[in-house]
Amino acid sequence: MFSLIQRIHLLKNEPPEAVEKILIESLRHALPEELAAICQRLIRLNRPRALAAVICHLDDLDAGTWLLLESRKLSITEAARTMFPRASSGNLIRLIELIERRLDDELAVDLANQLPRLSEPVATRAAEAILVMTRASLGDCELAGEFTGGSGGQRDNKKYRERIDRAVAVALESFRQHRRQPIVLAATLLAASPGPAMSRILDDPDHPSHFALRGVVENLDEPLVRMNLLRWANVKGLGRAVNRWLHKLHGPRQYADLLTQGHLLMARSIRRALAGVDRPARCLPDLETAFEMSPETQAWLPLLAGTIRVSTQTRIRYFGTLSSLPDPRGRLKALLGLLDYRATTVAKEIRRFTSDPEPRIARIAARHMLAHPESNVLEDLTTLESSPHDSIALAARRRRAGLRVDRFMKDWLSLPQSDRLVASHQLLATHRKEFISVLKGAMRSESRHEMLACLSLIRRMRLAKSFESQLIGHSFNPDPRIASAIVSTMAECGSTSCLNALRAALHYDDPRVQANAVEALLRLKAPETIDLVSFLTESRNNRSRANAVWAMFRARSDEATNCLSRMLHDPEPLHRVSGIWVARRMRVASLVADLQQIAQNDRFSEVRFRAGRTAQYLNRQAVMAAR
Repeated sequence: MFSLIQRIHLLKNEPPEAVEKILIESLRHALPEELAAICQRLIRLNRPRALAAVICHLDDLDAGTWLLLESRKLSITEAARTMFPRASSGNLIRLIELIERRLDDELAVDLANQLPRLSEPVATRAAEAILVMTRASLGDCELAGEFTGGSGGQRDNKKYRERIDRAVAVALESFRQHRRQPIVLAATLLAASPGPAMSRILDDPDHPSHFALRGVVENLDEPLVRMNLLRWANVKGLGRAVNRWLHKLHGPRQYADLLTQGHLLMARSIRRALAGVDRPARCLPDLETAFEMSPETQAWLPLLAGTIRVSTQTRIRYFGTLSSLPDPRGRLKALLGLLDYRATTVAKEIRRFTSDPEPRIARIAARHMLAHPESNVLEDLTTLESSPHDSIALAARRRRAGLRVDRFMKDWLSLPQSDRLVASHQLLATHRKEFISVLKGAMRSESRHEMLACLSLIRRMRLAKSFESQLIGHSFNPDPRIASAIVSTMAECGSTSCLNALRAALHYDDPRVQANAVEALLRLKAPETIDLVSFLTESRNNRSRANAVWAMFRARSDEATNCLSRMLHDPEPLHRVSGIWVARRMRVASLVADLQQIAQNDRFSEVRFRAGRTAQYLNRQAVMAAR
């Protein structure tokens, strides 16, 4: 014998009308295990009579067959309309479930027309289905995937909205006959952005449904109502009800539902409408309630607090309490809300945020706390030094160092050089005499680190003239590093005593001191510089010799080129390398041939490499100059 599938397959070449008739007759006598195969074949025919026959067996269909019926490529409109007058209550409920799962807008108006004639359980189920389709048309996130995706492709949102709008309007016209609360809730949802049909009802001040629409807002136990309160805030006829009942919200669940639409608080019309709420202080959840809310809803609490018209002090205190929120977005918005006010209590509330676990929030709070007119800067900086964030604690120490000289001298060596310089400029502007006095004391220190730090400050802040006698006294310090720093600093003095000290420094044993003395004399433009440094052009220290030759080029001496040529042909490789450095720095094009010869013949690869690169560089410079 042939199986059922094989028998159905034999019908593939028959006309659709004949296949339909055979399968419908087979469906009446089919065994339970045969039902799914016959129904699926009927569904694929996509003919009204075939679909009507399948709909009569909705209670017996498996999940796969239901999935085929939910496809939006399938039109069940005509089949469903033939079912409404003659189907049993149980079958009608299953049909309404199918319409709801398909979000079938074409049948929504039919459901609305049938509401007064349907039995109690069927009418209730039809009203719930219309509410679900209304939510889908408004972009309900729970239904968005069903609305835009699925096996049938994208819906035309505009047409869908118009049909649902017409269906709800039709159902509302017969409200006195059926009084289905889901219909009133659907109409209230559409009131925020009504279509043509709903607009006619809402614009009629004597329409009997208006009282019922306003009553929906009072039902705060309904999650869908709470989730749409903000959408209704600026709707004519509903906004006043929202303002009257908003303070009745309680518990984290209810506030979380309200703030699922928290983005609406950014609209100026919504904020303006909510400014007139009753008992505004009771509209804000306490901190315990806020803690139990999700992070997404916590982030909108500061905006809600900024919208509700409470007193300035109440709002400032509330923003301060939000510093304990778990969600960093909520804490940041609360802090930014505080920054809009200049009341004397704001600094105290901002101080709460300086220990925030999020470094960015703590930095913003610290910066604005110190800038506030009511801030006690010294006390606040002391507080910030114990911040859990190293960057804030360090910034506070830097800032505090620039307020008092004694505080600066306590921490100055631990500060980075750039911050040390900033604090020194502040103290120089506010406590000049005291600051210079303590620096002179630091110059007498036996600590090498402290003395070098002091010399660096003197040189960078151009205070050499105030320390001239001490600089001259230390110019022959036995520590070459200190001596070289002193010689470099004395370039700003220009007195005869300093010139004498610099001349003497040319004979210091360390080449660093000699090099700095040559540079200092050049900066001072002493006329006798060439005579003073000429003996170093034959020095056996390559650095001292290079600086002397460089100085002769800077002073435009006639002997500079000859001195450099001798250096390039010195038997010591270090002298040749230093000579190449001078040739590149002073762009001595007349010695390119010498450099090319060195690049080809020198015994050391490093010298050859440097000479070749410098010769190429000088040739390029000559070409560019010729252009």
